[in-house]
Amino acid sequence: MNLTDRHFEILALIDTQMLRFERAGAGEVATIAGIADLIPDYHYLINNTDRRGMDALCLLSDAFYRFRKMMRSLSLGIVL
Repeated sequence: MNLTDRHFEILALIDTQMLRFERAGAGEVATIAGIADLIPDYHYLINNTDRRGMDALCLLSDAFYRFRKMMRSLSLGIVL
């Protein structure tokens, strides 16, 4: 999968917000609440990126990797 400009725009948005909350010392719940507006963008990535693409985005941004882990944990909690 080729990553597009849109992929990198979303990566930058998520990275910026995650780092902002981390610098403020926000916990996971506060971070998730604060970045809820980015969930549609993340949904775009899920629907338009294969596993290798998502892994590549995670390699580019540790903050995106942490965001992805939080979203996975959240979704598993909802499903269970």
